[in-house]
Amino acid sequence: MLRLTLRGLVHHRLRLVATVIAVMLGVSFVAGTYVLTDTIQASLSGLIDQGSHDVAVVVQARSAVTGGNAAFTSSPPISQATLARVRSIPGVAAADGQVVGFAELVHPDGKAVGSPFAPTFGFSVGTVPSLRSLTLRSGRFPTADDEIAVDAGTAQSQHYHLGSTVEVAGAQPVRKFTVVGTVGYGSANNLAGATIVGFDLATAQAVTGNVGRLQYVLVGSDGSVSDAALAKRIAGVLGPTYQVQTGAQFQAQSSTNLSNGFGFLTTALLIFAGVALFVGAFIIFNTFSIIVAQRSRELALLRCLGAFRRQLLTMVLAESAIIGLVSSVLGLGLGIVLAVGLHALLGSVGVDLPSTSPQLLPRTVVVSLVLGVVVTIAAATLPAVRAGRASPLAALRDDPGSDDGSSTRFRLVVGTLLAVVGVVAVVDGLFGRGGNRGQISGVGVAAVFLAVSAFGPVIARPLAGAIGRPFAAAFKLPGRLARENAMRHPRRTASTAAALMIGLALVTIVAVFSQTIKTSLATALDDGLTAQGVVSPTNIASSGFTTAVAATLAADRHFTDVTGLAQGAATLEGAGPRGGGGGHLTAKRLEHGHLLGGGSPKGPARVHVLGVDVPAYVNDIRLSVKAGSLAHLGTGDVAVSSAFASSHHLAVGDGVTLTFPTSGTRRLRIGAVFVDPTTVSGDLLVTTATFDQVYPITQLDEAVILRWAPGLSDAQGTTALTRALKPFPQVKGQDRAGYIASQQQSLDQLVALVTALLALAIVIALFGIVNTLALSILERTREIGLLRILGMSRRQLRSMVRWESVVIALLGCVLGMVIGLGFGWVLVRSLRSQGLTQFAVPWSLLAVVVVLAGLAGVVAAVLPAHRAVRIDVLEAIAAD
Repeated sequence: MLRLTLRGLVHHRLRLVATVIAVMLGVSFVAGTYVLTDTIQASLSGLIDQGSHDVAVVVQARSAVTGGNAAFTSSPPISQATLARVRSIPGVAAADGQVVGFAELVHPDGKAVGSPFAPTFGFSVGTVPSLRSLTLRSGRFPTADDEIAVDAGTAQSQHYHLGSTVEVAGAQPVRKFTVVGTVGYGSANNLAGATIVGFDLATAQAVTGNVGRLQYVLVGSDGSVSDAALAKRIAGVLGPTYQVQTGAQFQAQSSTNLSNGFGFLTTALLIFAGVALFVGAFIIFNTFSIIVAQRSRELALLRCLGAFRRQLLTMVLAESAIIGLVSSVLGLGLGIVLAVGLHALLGSVGVDLPSTSPQLLPRTVVVSLVLGVVVTIAAATLPAVRAGRASPLAALRDDPGSDDGSSTRFRLVVGTLLAVVGVVAVVDGLFGRGGNRGQISGVGVAAVFLAVSAFGPVIARPLAGAIGRPFAAAFKLPGRLARENAMRHPRRTASTAAALMIGLALVTIVAVFSQTIKTSLATALDDGLTAQGVVSPTNIASSGFTTAVAATLAADRHFTDVTGLAQGAATLEGAGPRGGGGGHLTAKRLEHGHLLGGGSPKGPARVHVLGVDVPAYVNDIRLSVKAGSLAHLGTGDVAVSSAFASSHHLAVGDGVTLTFPTSGTRRLRIGAVFVDPTTVSGDLLVTTATFDQVYPITQLDEAVILRWAPGLSDAQGTTALTRALKPFPQVKGQDRAGYIASQQQSLDQLVALVTALLALAIVIALFGIVNTLALSILERTREIGLLRILGMSRRQLRSMVRWESVVIALLGCVLGMVIGLGFGWVLVRSLRSQGLTQFAVPWSLLAVVVVLAGLAGVVAAVLPAHRAVRIDVLEAIAAD
C-alpha cells in the first residue's frame, strides 16, 4: 500500500499542484511572521545588549501609573539632588544623569528630517565615558550649548558632516546647532530608524523641556560588591519611590518591552495566516474529494483484490500527510524569503533595523510543519473516509462523482448546529465581558463560515442557476452548458466558492466597518467640532509636541480660542459624595473615542485626563452640559462625561480620588457632567491650571484647536496658520475640512493594508477555482470529446469553461458579501456606544469587488480552458 501511495502521488502530481501551492502559501505566512518578528527582536535585543556593560545599576523614579501609552505613564523625573546622593553611596565609582526626550532635526526648507513612522530622540551624551550608551563614530561628543552629535545613519542620508550647521526643534522653537560628532547605538548607525540627536546635559534638558530634571541615573561600580548588592544598597538609601535595577535587569526589561511592543504585529500577521490556511483547507478538501471520486474505479479494483477499507483510508491520509509535509517544507523556505522582503519593506518606510541574519528558531520550524501537515490531513479526512466506505460494486459505476443528494438532511443538521454555535460565539465575543473575547469571536466567525459551507450544496444549485441565467441568455450554448455544469455538482461548486467566500466576506467586513467609522467620524466632527483650525504632529510616532505651539498661536492676532489638548494617565481609586464615603468603585474598561482606558475587573480603573483652556475649549467643541457648569470649573475641579458618570454613579459635587504618576493621589470635585459628540474630550476634563498641578513636569500637547479671527476665510486662516507654524516643523496645521479628510485618509491607508493582507486568501481561493476546473476537465474528458464531435468549436469550449468559472466566482462573491454585510452590521451595532452611530455600506466599492470577482473568474479559467481545447477528440471519446 505504501508503494501504491507513492505511485499515486507521482501519477497524479499535476492534479495536486494547486493543493501544494495553497498549503505552501498559508504556511509561508506563518513562518514568515515568526521569522520576521524573531529577527526584529533579535536585532533590537542585540542593540540593547551592546549598550554599556559598565553600567552596574540603573535608577529611575517609580511611576504610580503603569501600562498603556508610555507618553502618558512615563517615569517621574529625578532631581539633581538625587544624583548627588547616589554618587555619595559606598560602592559607587561613578554616576551620571541621563535625559531622553523629543528633539527633531529640520531641513533647510523647514520640514522635519526623518521618516513619519520612526521616532526622533534627543539624548544627553553623558560626562562619564564608561557609562555612555551612544558610541562615537566620528568627531567628538558635544560640550557646549550650540553643539550636537547626530546618528551616523541620519548624517549619511542627509549629507551632514563635521561642522555642518543644522536646526533642531524640541520643547523650544527651532535653534541652530553645529554638528561636532556622529554617533551610533552599539554596532548600528541608529536605533531602528529613529533619528538621534545628542546634546550635553544642560542643553538636552532645555531642548526636551526637562530643565533641572533627569530620567535615569546610570551607576558604575567600584567592584567592592556585586551589582545586585549595590542595587539593594542604593534602593535602601533612596526608598520605595525609586525603582533600582541592575544593568542586566534593566537590559532584560528593555528587551521584554520591545518584545511586547512587537506582539501586536505577530498577532495581526498570524490572524491573516490563519485565514489563508482556513481558505486553503477548502481547496484541500475539494481536491481530494474530486480525486477520490475520479479514482473510484481504481479503489474498487483494490477492494476486489483484497484491500481493506482501513487500508484505503490509510492510503488517502498518507497521501495527504506527504503533500502536507512537502508543502510545509516549501512554505517554510518561502516564509524566510517573505520575512526578508518584509524586513526590507520596513526599511523603506524608515524603520531601519540593524542587519542580522534571519532568525529561524526551532519553534518556527515545528509550528510550520505541524500546522501544514495537520491542516492537510484534517481537510482530507472526510474524502478519505468516503474512499474507504465505498463498496466495490458501487465504486464501479460510471458516474461515481455525481452528487446524489443523500447527504442533504445531514448537511442541514450539521449546518444548523454550526450556525447556532457560531452566532452564539460571535455575540458573546462582541457583547460579553470575558478576557478572551477576540478568540471567541474568531471561533464564532469560523463556525459560521463552516455552517454556510455545510448549507452550500443545498443553496448552490439554485444560486448558481440564478447567477448563470444571464450568461445562458447572452452566450447561448456555452453559457447554458456553463450554468448546467455549475448546477450539476452543487457540492463541488459550493466548496470551491466557499474558499473565495471567506476572503471576500472579510474584505466586505473591513470595508463596511471602515466606511462606518469614516461616516460616523465625519458626522460627529461636523456636529461637534466648531474649531476652524487643528494642529497635529507630522510624525505619527510622536507622543506630542511642545506647548510653545499653543502659546505662539494664542499671541497671534489671526487666531482666537486657542487651546492645546494635553493628556495624562491616572488611576481611579474611589469615588463618593464630597466629604467622605462613597466606597470602592467597580472598575471597567473605558473605551470612549480614541481614549482607551484600562483596568482589571478587580483593581483601580485606568483613565485618561484631558487638560484644556476651558473657555476657549467650549467655543471650539460643541459640548452639551447635562449638570453643573463648565464656565465655573476651577482649579481642583473635574468635568466628567455622562457615560463615565453613569458607569460610576457619580454626580456634580461628588469627589473622585485619582492617583497621578508624579503628584501622587489627589481628590478632585466634579464640577460638571457633559456630553461630547466628537468624543475628543474622553472621560475626564480639567483646566490647564489643574492639569499643571497634577502633572508638574513639562507635558506635551497632542493637538491644538482654534478659530480664525473675525473676518478671515478658511483659505486666509489656513495661510496664516501655516506661516505661524514655520518655527515648529514637527507639527502641521489644517482647516477643519482638511483635518477631517486627513483622518479619513489615514483610515483608508490602514484599510488598504488590511485588504492587501487579505488578498493572500483571495489568491489562494482563485487557485482553488483553477484546480477544480482543471480536475473537472479530466473528469469530463469523454463528454468534451462528444461535444467536439457534435460540432462545438474550440472557441465555444473555452467560453463554456470561462463562464463556468465566472459563475463559481460570483457565487462565492455573493455569499461572501451577504455574510460580510451581516457581520459588519453586528460589529457596528456592538460598538454603537463608542460613537459608531452611522451604519454605512460602501456600495460603489462593493460593486467594484463584484466586477473584480468576475474578472478573477475569467483569469482562473485560462489554464483549464487551454487544457480542455488541447484534448484529442478521438482519445477523449475512447477515454474510460
